Amino acid sequence: MSKRVLMLLVTAAMLVSMLAVGCTDTVTPTTPTSPTTPTTPTTPTAPTQPAGQVIHWVGQSALPAGNPPYEGLVRISEVITTASSGRLVLDANPAGAVVPATEEWKGINSGVLDY
Repeated sequence: MSKRVLMLLVTAAMLVSMLAVGCTDTVTPTTPTSPTTPTTPTTPTAPTQPAGQVIHWVGQSALPAGNPPYEGLVRISEVITTASSGRLVLDANPAGAVVPATEEWKGINSGVLDY
């Protein structure tokens, strides 16, 4: 029982830290301009992202809908989708929705599930 609680706490801490790092403001470093280094409008200032590229991941919980782990999976999927501005869409499903319950790892190995 204590190993399960420890693993749950470690997993929760990892998820919270990943969200905290992913939600921080990005600061672009600026270089001071001097008269000897003119800037031109043709110089790109930031890398561009490919427009319209959306990644869809399909996942499945090991527990049915209504259980706290499934509800947590749904919430974290929504948070990640929002944090990525819709570029990474996570589709969370309850147990048995995509592959039979307790066979999630087989679904991941065969490519049916992404997480």
